[in-house]
Amino acid sequence: MTQEYYSIITNTGLAKHAAASLGGSPINLTHLAVGDSNGTPYNPIATATALQNERHRTATTYVVVDEDNPNQIVVEAIIGEEIGPFYVREVGIFDSEGALFAIGKFPETFKPNLPTGSGKRLYVRMILGFASTPQVNLVVSSQAINNDPNFSTNVNNAINAINSSISGINTSLSQKLVKAQNLADLSDAAVARQNLGLGTVATKDTGTASGKVPLVGTSSATESLAGLAAIASQAEADTCSNDSKFITPLKLGSGIFGKFRKITTLTASNSSQLNQSLSSSKAYLFFFNYILPTNNGAAICAQVSTDNGASWANSGYLSRNSAGSTSDAETSNTNNTGRFSLTRFDADSNTGQSNDGGAGLCGTFVIFNPSLTTKNKQVRWETEWVCTVAYSYQWSARGSGRWNGSAAAINAVRFIMKSPNSDSNNGLIASGSIDVYEMV
Repeated sequence: MTQEYYSIITNTGLAKHAAASLGGSPINLTHLAVGDSNGTPYNPIATATALQNERHRTATTYVVVDEDNPNQIVVEAIIGEEIGPFYVREVGIFDSEGALFAIGKFPETFKPNLPTGSGKRLYVRMILGFASTPQVNLVVSSQAINNDPNFSTNVNNAINAINSSISGINTSLSQKLVKAQNLADLSDAAVARQNLGLGTVATKDTGTASGKVPLVGTSSATESLAGLAAIASQAEADTCSNDSKFITPLKLGSGIFGKFRKITTLTASNSSQLNQSLSSSKAYLFFFNYILPTNNGAAICAQVSTDNGASWANSGYLSRNSAGSTSDAETSNTNNTGRFSLTRFDADSNTGQSNDGGAGLCGTFVIFNPSLTTKNKQVRWETEWVCTVAYSYQWSARGSGRWNGSAAAINAVRFIMKSPNSDSNNGLIASGSIDVYEMV
């Protein structure tokens, strides 16, 4: 879209600016003139040396660099209420030597004067663009300011208004927000709290009763009142000796489950063995969830290690294992082979586990004080399983024993599948899981 109203620097202005750029004196733009262009608007040309019909010339108010573009300057002037009447269609900027520096096309504007019954002060602004930094003196004309016949009155009135406002503020402050009142003189405390971002709790008193805000360090919670309370110690949780403190899940679990805490789950998927490292806890509980062998007739066994699982002890296992089926009388078996047998082992290989997917071994295995170096490490277990397909009996076993292979601490345990009455491996652990707990 073609710009309809614009200003250009005349050839004369360009020549003067070029001279100033080469070391000459900066240009002083001192006057702004308006004209009516003899009633017909026109497009300014660079060769112009005067307006077509100048009607009024006045000193520039100020000349400044455009804040948005350092290669532009803004020139302004004021035409007072007493000037007129005429139309303004052209505007020009003149330097201190009277030469037309710039000319512009102005939107047609009627400038009345006071005798016509409608006084209007006209502010005229021109923006001049340069290819380089403008070589123009940037000054405010005191003469232009004095063109305002009411300048002194307006300034005095503004100062008086400011002083009046300050006086009113001082009076208001003297009546409100008195230090000795501690904000009690606020006219609307609710609005003040809202402005400060304070909620309804700011209006509550502190205390332990209903409707009060409890303080840190006080106990206010009861069976009928929500509030603050301390956390019970482990001794209080174990002995159920306090009814005014909260109990945490850890302390609750330690009390209910004999201080055993779950640490991991070992999951089998055709695994040759399931291993677990041991530390200095007082005891470890292994909970079997439907352990199945890959080979029918295998039986699950436990072995221990004193070198973090680098090797596994093949002797020193002393145990007594009692087992019985749904139809057999309970029998016993002393086993001194290289593992703890968690199912019954005897010459009858059919007492091993069945790999029937609908069954699986369940039960527990506990090892006590594995880090002890002065006593034998004792174990006990209870298991239930289905025997091989040829018999299809439901079997259960209760066993206990000890490992006296050395005085070293046991720091790992593993579970493997063995052949009945033998130390040879018999396949893998097909499926199932073992939840591992430690006594804290």
